[in-house]
Amino acid sequence: MKRFLVCLMLAAVPALAQPAASPETIAQGKAVYDKNCTACHGADAGAGDRAPAIVNASATSMRGERSDAQLLNVVRNGIPGTAMPAWGNRLSADEVSSLGAYIHALRGTALDAPLPGDVAHGRAVFFGKGGCDSCHMVEGGGGVLGPDLSNIAAIRKAVSISNALTKAQHRVYGDGGVHLPSPPTMEYNPVQVV
Repeated sequence: MKRFLVCLMLAAVPALAQPAASPETIAQGKAVYDKNCTACHGADAGAGDRAPAIVNASATSMRGERSDAQLLNVVRNGIPGTAMPAWGNRLSADEVSSLGAYIHALRGTALDAPLPGDVAHGRAVFFGKGGCDSCHMVEGGGGVLGPDLSNIAAIRKAVSISNALTKAQHRVYGDGGVHLPSPPTMEYNPVQVV
């Protein structure tokens, strides 16, 4: 898991200068969600026995989902005629805001939910004992057999990246395509554009 964190941080380096919310705010939002929302909406907002999913399976699609502002309005005011209560009088403004940050992070890519890590150590693993650079490239360095991972945090969810690094038969459906272990073939052909 440590390797995952450092590789994720390495992949996200250029974009981490302006994260949407701090890891602390996201963690606070998760605590609010776990205490107040999990019973109905399920773990990680993926649907429960009494309420629908808040988070779409796709990393980048928001089709059919409410915007962040609409979601916070529903949290504060509830949905009349349904089992969704108004939480505006039960949660503080900070709790509602952190809950919104947590749900935004769940909906978004790894870039929306930055994780702690050591970038220098991640680089050492990527180009060293991890051997990632034999197939993949980051910021212009490495191989060309696999996809360039320089911006992976902006196109995949953190769980997808973690699974790709830790599970031998990892597959992602509806979340950026199918990710299978690559055989030693020219699946990703290098090209030179002039």
